[in-house]
Amino acid sequence: MMENKTALTIKIIKKVKPENYKKIMNYKGSLVDDGLLDSFDIMKICSEIETISKKKISPKKLKKLNFSNLDKIAKLI
Repeated sequence: MMENKTALTIKIIKKVKPENYKKIMNYKGSLVDDGLLDSFDIMKICSEIETISKKKISPKKLKKLNFSNLDKIAKLI
Protein backbone atom coordinates (compact mmCIF):
# COMPACT_ATOMS: atom_id res chain seq x y z
CA MET A 1 0.00 0.00 0.00
CA MET A 2 2.82 2.43 0.80
CA GLU A 3 4.19 1.99 -2.72
CA ASN A 4 0.87 3.23 -4.11
CA LYS A 5 0.97 6.20 -1.75
CA THR A 6 4.52 6.98 -2.78
CA ALA A 7 3.57 6.84 -6.46
CA LEU A 8 0.62 9.17 -5.82
CA THR A 9 2.86 11.53 -3.85
CA ILE A 10 5.31 11.69 -6.74
CA LYS A 11 2.45 12.36 -9.18
CA ILE A 12 1.15 15.19 -6.95
CA ILE A 13 4.60 16.78 -6.54
CA LYS A 14 5.14 16.61 -10.30
CA LYS A 15 1.84 18.44 -10.84
CA VAL A 16 2.31 21.04 -8.08
CA LYS A 17 6.04 21.78 -8.53
CA PRO A 18 7.03 20.74 -12.08
CA GLU A 19 9.97 23.17 -12.08
CA ASN A 20 11.52 21.63 -8.93
CA TYR A 21 10.22 18.08 -9.31
CA LYS A 22 13.57 16.37 -9.88
CA LYS A 23 15.27 18.26 -7.07
CA ILE A 24 12.44 17.43 -4.65
CA MET A 25 12.55 13.72 -5.55
CA ASN A 26 16.16 13.40 -4.38
CA TYR A 27 16.18 16.00 -1.61
CA LYS A 28 17.42 14.84 1.80
CA GLY A 29 16.71 17.99 3.84
CA SER A 30 13.40 19.53 4.88
CA LEU A 31 11.36 20.54 1.85
CA VAL A 32 9.62 23.30 3.83
CA ASP A 33 12.51 24.63 5.91
CA ASP A 34 14.78 24.77 2.87
CA GLY A 35 12.22 26.56 0.69
CA LEU A 36 11.36 23.89 -1.86
CA LEU A 37 7.72 23.95 -0.71
CA ASP A 38 5.89 27.04 0.53
CA SER A 39 2.47 27.45 2.14
CA PHE A 40 0.74 27.82 -1.23
CA ASP A 41 2.35 24.58 -2.44
CA ILE A 42 1.17 22.83 0.73
CA MET A 43 -2.40 23.98 0.09
CA LYS A 44 -2.22 22.70 -3.50
CA ILE A 45 -0.80 19.37 -2.28
CA CYS A 46 -3.61 19.07 0.28
CA SER A 47 -6.20 19.81 -2.36
CA GLU A 48 -4.77 17.11 -4.63
CA ILE A 49 -4.63 14.59 -1.77
CA GLU A 50 -8.25 15.33 -0.85
CA THR A 51 -9.33 14.96 -4.48
CA ILE A 52 -7.52 11.65 -4.90
CA SER A 53 -8.38 10.09 -1.53
CA LYS A 54 -11.89 11.60 -1.26
CA LYS A 55 -11.05 12.40 2.39
CA LYS A 56 -10.57 15.73 4.12
CA ILE A 57 -7.18 16.37 5.73
CA SER A 58 -7.60 17.33 9.35
CA PRO A 59 -6.34 20.83 10.21
CA LYS A 60 -4.31 19.14 12.97
CA LYS A 61 -2.22 17.47 10.26
CA LEU A 62 -1.37 20.75 8.52
CA LYS A 63 1.96 21.02 10.28
CA LYS A 64 5.25 21.88 8.67
CA LEU A 65 6.69 18.55 9.82
CA ASN A 66 4.10 16.60 7.79
CA PHE A 67 5.38 18.20 4.58
CA SER A 68 9.10 18.00 5.29
CA ASN A 69 9.76 15.02 3.01
CA LEU A 70 8.03 12.73 0.53
CA ASP A 71 7.46 9.89 2.99
CA LYS A 72 5.60 12.18 5.39
CA ILE A 73 3.47 13.60 2.58
CA ALA A 74 2.65 10.04 1.47
CA LYS A 75 1.37 9.24 4.97
CA LEU A 76 -1.29 11.93 4.56
CA ILE A 77 -2.82 10.09 1.59
